[in-house]
Amino acid sequence: AALEWAMRTLLLLLALLAADRPAAAEPVVVAGLSGQPPLAVVQDDGHLGGLEPDLVATLCARLEDGCTLVVATDWSDLISGLREGRYAIGFGGLSTVTLASQGTAASSPYLPLLAQHAVLAHAAGAGDPLADDGAMIGVIRGTPHALWLEAHLPLERLQRFADDEEMFLSLHTGSVDAVFGDGLILWRDLLNAPLGQGVVLAGPGIAVEDDGLALALSHDPAAAAEVEAALAQMREDGSFAALIARHLPGLPLP
Repeated sequence: AALEWAMRTLLLLLALLAADRPAAAEPVVVAGLSGQPPLAVVQDDGHLGGLEPDLVATLCARLEDGCTLVVATDWSDLISGLREGRYAIGFGGLSTVTLASQGTAASSPYLPLLAQHAVLAHAAGAGDPLADDGAMIGVIRGTPHALWLEAHLPLERLQRFADDEEMFLSLHTGSVDAVFGDGLILWRDLLNAPLGQGVVLAGPGIAVEDDGLALALSHDPAAAAEVEAALAQMREDGSFAALIARHLPGLPLP
């Protein structure tokens, strides 16, 4: 009986010790949307590649519990997963304005969406065409970038276009001296296309819209603070600049 009592006491003590021991922390679940080149695309091996998966991998190495990366099935899965707590972080070409419209928390922008102008490479050192009273500027009509130009330049200096291809062709034919638009879109659709041969982005970026690419976050203040701290470290140590230079070569850094 004494032995049986001792065994029961020992088992009870072990159970109490196990209950007091903190549960092993689980990795942060990060969900990414594919089909967002050059930000996030599914590679041949089924894994996500691009700027944002590399950014997240760098960030996760700085988080105490690490991360598990999954591919969200679609936009609805990403947003609902963040709201329900299935995902802690989301990415996939998400902007702060888009996330705010969905009532979803966002990190500070890792890449401000700045307007840039593109010129033929031989004219890149000739000065800012926006400041040149004789320069013609091409822009897609009806866009925030067109509205900005209309508010800041004489209208006779603007040539408005219905589509990108027509605008890009005008740069090569010389009917405009520069084209103006979202720097990331110009980089993707002009510099990395046949019509982008001999074209460069030049000049400082202009904040036409108060928007930027960011990570989506679940509504967990402690997790959000840890993410922001890691992002701040990446800005300070040059990790951001290195990632953008590797994945978006030729895009001027903000």
